[in-house]
Amino acid sequence: MSVLVLLALIGGGLGLQLFVDRRRILADVRDHGWSELRIRWAPLARWLTSRRSQRWYRLRYLDPRGDERRCLCRVDGSGVLFEPPEPAESAMGLTGARTPAPRLARPAFVLVSALIGGALGLYLGIAACFVLYPGSNIAPAYGVILGAPLGLVAGLAFGLLRRR
Repeated sequence: MSVLVLLALIGGGLGLQLFVDRRRILADVRDHGWSELRIRWAPLARWLTSRRSQRWYRLRYLDPRGDERRCLCRVDGSGVLFEPPEPAESAMGLTGARTPAPRLARPAFVLVSALIGGALGLYLGIAACFVLYPGSNIAPAYGVILGAPLGLVAGLAFGLLRRR
């Protein structure tokens, strides 16, 4: 029971932090004269280069002329920083060009997908074996032997086949 309370507190703290960050971003967007279309949390946006106290968001907005723009923004203790600070037309405007992803972003995504898939496969395999073989002492071993490799392959396939 105490684990559930701890998870609820962590989830509530994260939710409150995201709510406060969204309000700060909206205030800065309005100060620039932009109209916000969408703000999405991007937890892995710059995870190789950022500090733990920084939270990243993907922002889609309309500039004062009515053109749709996209950028990343970083929120930390010092405030909100837009990257690029003021997107130029050639980089983010009508051409639709995007900034290149960091070099290790794709391999990191594939690795994380495989690990998450393996963990989910492990847990689902153990649960399925307990249902199929109730009361058996060997059921967890069957779940590990069958579930983890299948989940790992499924996560790896998802990471490799997903388009960015």
